[in-house]
Amino acid sequence: MLNEIRQSEELRNRRLVDLYEEGILELGDEVPYIHEEKSYVSVKEKNGFAEQEFFSSKGLDMKWQTIGVETVDSNKCIKLIAKEPVFNVTLRGARGCVYGIDEMHKICSLFATGDGALKGRSITIEDVNKLLGVVVDEEKRIIYQKGYSENINENIDFLRKNFFDKEFYTPEGYLAGEETQKKQIIETYYWYKIASIIGKEKERDIVCRNINYFLASPGVLMNSGYAIFGPGAVIYGYAFSVTYSLFYSYGLEENISLAVRPILYLKPNETFNSLLGRKENISGKDKFSFQSKSGPETKGTTRLRLENLLKQLEVKRQEEEEIIRQIKKLIK
Repeated sequence: MLNEIRQSEELRNRRLVDLYEEGILELGDEVPYIHEEKSYVSVKEKNGFAEQEFFSSKGLDMKWQTIGVETVDSNKCIKLIAKEPVFNVTLRGARGCVYGIDEMHKICSLFATGDGALKGRSITIEDVNKLLGVVVDEEKRIIYQKGYSENINENIDFLRKNFFDKEFYTPEGYLAGEETQKKQIIETYYWYKIASIIGKEKERDIVCRNINYFLASPGVLMNSGYAIFGPGAVIYGYAFSVTYSLFYSYGLEENISLAVRPILYLKPNETFNSLLGRKENISGKDKFSFQSKSGPETKGTTRLRLENLLKQLEVKRQEEEEIIRQIKKLIK
């Protein structure tokens, strides 16, 4: 009902939270939020790979979709999601496992810099489940869509307890220099095909519109006597609670690059007019990249742009290899 809001001064002056709860502002509707210019440097000690700087300029083209109302700091707030993932973040090994989730949140919080924002973070597997109406039943070790009984989890070993009688590292222990040890690990890995969700066409389109991105949720996958640690992701139409193998329990470390997707909470009293008033005072277009803050493109920024393109192509290749690897694991 965005047209109705645009045509009514009264509705434009009402709180977005109230409009959503009354069904006037609907799921997936775009809200004209504008962030301020800011940068963040993720250091190797936190991401495990290399120093990476992320910069978002002030502008108009970043699009935000409404996905609900949630309580933040005792206040009901509109919850938004970036329509498209941003950046390419590279994580590696044990450090990527231990600190990578927090790094994703910090990178995504770059966009919580506008006057109307209360808080920003990365999307998680829990956000995806909530939006799609997916329930994780740990007691029964199944995953199903609310209102339906069929288990949609593709991993039959979900929440299986495994006792390793061989030497074993966790990412935290590996970084702390601890000796390998025998321990019990519970497998938290699950995955489901987003297209298997009945109905909810709008929700499925928001979550997975031919886009791939990290989920800021840690997890562990068991495989033939060893464990694999890493974050979740949405890739090729599937939601994975663990999908990228950053760290193996026998000490192997790998690096993975993928986009992140910001979640944003607006301040409780924000209205369309309060947001539009700020937007009218901003010119230029939104750019999110590794480029510098300078205006005209220089030899240095051209190199950064080409490096970013190369990373995107590498991400595509890694994603395809990961899908093949996951499928091979499942058919063993």
